[in-house]
Amino acid sequence: MKLKPFDLNKKLAELDELRAELLGQQARMTSAEKMQALADAQPRVEFGSPEHASLLAAGYGMTIAKARQIIDEREKKPELWPYEMYEKAQAMIAAFEANPKTHGPSNTRQPWHRSSHG
Repeated sequence: MKLKPFDLNKKLAELDELRAELLGQQARMTSAEKMQALADAQPRVEFGSPEHASLLAAGYGMTIAKARQIIDEREKKPELWPYEMYEKAQAMIAAFEANPKTHGPSNTRQPWHRSSHG
């Protein structure tokens, strides 16, 4: 899309106005609102889903299938895999199979917050 010079300047001015308005809104946000906006921007991944498996694979450097293979083979023939890889595979499977509904926080006490009282 090619714009004429006048239209280009008009669009740039509109963008400048929008930027100023957005910066103003951001400046008026409380810290709690900013933190909530960051939390809302994070992708939500369902536990046990293919997306969850992909995230774990990126972190652990192996797939779920490979982790299961390492565990099975190491238990039958320990010399096939180093113990560190076995532990890593176990941790990955535990993270993949974790159910946040049954493995919630053990402490339900509200966290400490700094108050503005002097």
